[in-house]
Amino acid sequence: MITKDGRDTPIEQLTPENYVVPEKEKQSYHFTLELRRFDQSSGKRLSIPRVQKCGKKMFKQNLPIWRKQGYTVTILFDPIAYETAQRQALAAKKAEQKKADEAPVEPKTAKKEGKSSKK
Repeated sequence: MITKDGRDTPIEQLTPENYVVPEKEKQSYHFTLELRRFDQSSGKRLSIPRVQKCGKKMFKQNLPIWRKQGYTVTILFDPIAYETAQRQALAAKKAEQKKADEAPVEPKTAKKEGKSSKK
């Protein structure tokens, strides 16, 4: 998977910080789902995590089920947290704009220009 820094990273190394969400998919949860399996003699990892995408309702319903079944779920992108952050940023911007609009405007004093004579 291509990460934010432009590198092709194995799925095992994906984190929420380096995962790139396509613009048209910001309404869905993105997560890795893995049923961890290891070789008993060597300890080598046998399982491969998979990046999954699903809607908010399906994710909320299935998350407890996946965990009960032994899956490891790593959330890469949470659309609810993203929307909340967007709303807070918009509210802060509006508050800043409102504060700037309400700031008292100092009247400009007109400079009196006298006739200057050139000699």
